[in-house]
Amino acid sequence: LPMVPDTEFFDASFFGLTPSEVERTEPSQRLFLECAWEALERAGIAPGRRPAVGVFAGVGTSTSGSYEARNILPRKEHPEDPVFAIPNTLGNSPDYMATRASYLFDLVGPSFAVQAACATSLLAIHLAKESIRRGECTVALAGGASAEDAAEAAREDIDPYDDVMASAAYRTRVLPTLVRRALDQLGG
Repeated sequence: LPMVPDTEFFDASFFGLTPSEVERTEPSQRLFLECAWEALERAGIAPGRRPAVGVFAGVGTSTSGSYEARNILPRKEHPEDPVFAIPNTLGNSPDYMATRASYLFDLVGPSFAVQAACATSLLAIHLAKESIRRGECTVALAGGASAEDAAEAAREDIDPYDDVMASAAYRTRVLPTLVRRALDQLGG
């Protein structure tokens, strides 16, 4: 399988990553970073210390691990070398997506990995809402991401396979939702 398609279009320096880190980052995590940044930008929230922004996010379990096993591990020159191991872990483990986004965006607020089978995004939104209600943050990014190799998904009969999917390298689903109190949204 090829590496993440169009990695050259991901602005590595904007996110404080090296091109090698981007190449080693599982597709759904890369897409989540892009879409999460866009959600913050559209809401007029600049990264930094205020307001306290939480991140509640999960990665589709069908994608985590398989990208690394197929594309990264076979070509590592020094598997035990931390220079290779740390970026692989950060970019491929679902446990790091939320905290990595918080770190890269300089967000201060709760940051949790969420996994709930097909209800990950729904649970992430619920947890974000509860965190805002408890005053742990004023705004939260919540949702999930999944990027599957389309040919592999077709072989596994995950979804109906049609001509559109036959031409796609990856099938993606990304849902970072910005959650905030309705009164804050209305200015009250």
